[in-house]
Amino acid sequence: MENGTGLVLNVRPALKDQLELWKGSRFRHFQWAFYAIGFVYAYLALAEFLNAGAEGINVFTVGLYGFVVAFAIFAALFVPRMRARLMFNHCPLAQEAKQYSISSAGIRCESKLSTAEYQWGAYVRVVETQKAFCFYQSPIHGVIIPKRCFSASEEMVQLRGIVRAHFGGKFCLLS
Repeated sequence: MENGTGLVLNVRPALKDQLELWKGSRFRHFQWAFYAIGFVYAYLALAEFLNAGAEGINVFTVGLYGFVVAFAIFAALFVPRMRARLMFNHCPLAQEAKQYSISSAGIRCESKLSTAEYQWGAYVRVVETQKAFCFYQSPIHGVIIPKRCFSASEEMVQLRGIVRAHFGGKFCLLS
């Protein structure tokens, strides 16, 4: 892959970068469904308690509703963080310092453990979050370039220009 005139970034990954991949993903919207399920079952538990009174309460029903509420809150709050932690802690490549070369041909990633070259056609979506640029290779997997690795704001402007000029898929950039 030819580099041409491009951008070279040195990235030291962190656990919080994996969360950015989730924040840019379309699957992040499922979180609201879990909140809605939790709210509905909390309402049902309260209605059961208020309608039956303290003496006629069905403990099993209220307990079951409470379990569903706890599960929904757990799924909404902790599953994305657990997924990020598992991906980061159990993948040596996720922890390895990398050098990204971004050009009109695509993205080249080099580290001590691996070297990879991706043409722009390898990505299905590019999303810029508040803290990172996420280049998705599937709906939940991709290349993360944290904004803290840019030495100047001009480099971020240059990256946005490269994406707009050479990426043919869907992208969502902040500026």
